Amino acid sequence: MTGTATASVAKDNIQAPGVLMQMLTGFWVSQSICAAAKLGIADQLKEGARPVSELAKALNAHEENLYRLMRALASLGIFRETENRVFELTPLAELLRSDAPNSMRPMALMLGAENYTAWGQVARAVQFGESPFESAYGMPVYEYFGTHPESAENFNQAMTALVTNDNAAILKSYDFDRFSSIVDVGGGHGTLLTAILKRYAKPSAVLFDLPQVAESAATHFKEVGLGQRCDVQSGDFFGAVPSGGDAYILSRVLHGFSDEHSGTILKNIHAVIPSSGKLLLMEFILEPGNDPSTARTKLMDVNMMVFAPGGRDRTLEEYTQLLRNAGFELSNVIPTTSGIVILEAVKL
Repeated sequence: MTGTATASVAKDNIQAPGVLMQMLTGFWVSQSICAAAKLGIADQLKEGARPVSELAKALNAHEENLYRLMRALASLGIFRETENRVFELTPLAELLRSDAPNSMRPMALMLGAENYTAWGQVARAVQFGESPFESAYGMPVYEYFGTHPESAENFNQAMTALVTNDNAAILKSYDFDRFSSIVDVGGGHGTLLTAILKRYAKPSAVLFDLPQVAESAATHFKEVGLGQRCDVQSGDFFGAVPSGGDAYILSRVLHGFSDEHSGTILKNIHAVIPSSGKLLLMEFILEPGNDPSTARTKLMDVNMMVFAPGGRDRTLEEYTQLLRNAGFELSNVIPTTSGIVILEAVKL
C-alpha cells in the first residue's frame, strides 16, 4: 500500500465516526421539522417576520424552548433569524405552511407520527418477519386509518403532495394525447388524471378506487370542472377493474403489494384491456450497487416493509417478470426528471 493510500485510509477511519454520528442523529433534524409542522409555526410567519415572544403567545408555546427549536432549524435553512430572536420564513419553511400550494406539512405530520413510530420496529421485522406497523399499532395500516380518520386524511393529503412533482415530470415525459379513454386504477384523489385532462382535451377518463376514496375524488373533479370528462367508479381492484379504456394507469400502486397481489391486479387489467391498449406503470426502480445515488429507492423499499406487508419497490428485471407473469410485455422504459419511471407494457 502506498503512502498516499495509507493516508487516505487513515483519514477515512478518522472521519467515519463523525459520518456515522451524522447519520444516526438524522432523526433529530426530521423530528425538529415535524415539531415545527405540528405547532404550525410557518402559518404564523406568512405575513412576515415576528419575534419569538409573539409567536409563543400565538402558539401557546414555551417561549425559550420555541426559540431553541427555531434557532436550530434556522441553521438548517428552515426559518431565518433576521435579528435577535426574530424569525421569518425561508423557501424551505414556506413548504410547511398549511395553505402553500405544494405544502409538505401533511407529509411532515405523517412522518413525525405513525411512520416514525413504526420505523422503531424495523429490527423486529428483520428478525421475525413481522409487520413493523402492526407491531407498533396492533393492526394493519389501512385498518388503522379506518378507525383514525384524521390520520387517514393527513395520509391522503401527504400522498397528494408527494405525487405533485412526479405528475409534472410524467406529463413532460409522456404523450397522453394518443388515447381516447384512460382508466386510472387506484387513482386516489385524481391528481394525475386532473393534470392529464387539463393538459389534453382529447381523452376521457375513469378513476377507479375504493368507495371512500372515490367519493372524495368525484367531489374533486366537480370542483375543478372536470366532472363531465372523468367518470369516478368504486370497487376492489383485486376483484375486477372497469373496461373500456385504451390506456390503463397504475401509478405507485404495485409497490404497495406483494408479487401475488400485484399479479392479481395486473391480470384483472389484462382481462379488459384491448390488444392495442397500453398499460402504464409509474414506479421508482431499484438499482443494484452501493452508490449513494441508489439509497433513496432502497430506503423507500424499507419504508414499504414498514408500512405495507408484502409491499416492495422492485428492480426493472423484477417488474419485467411481474408483467410477463400476468400476460404483458414491457415495451418501453421512460425515465422522468423526478426519478419516477414510466413502464409501458402491451399484451403478449
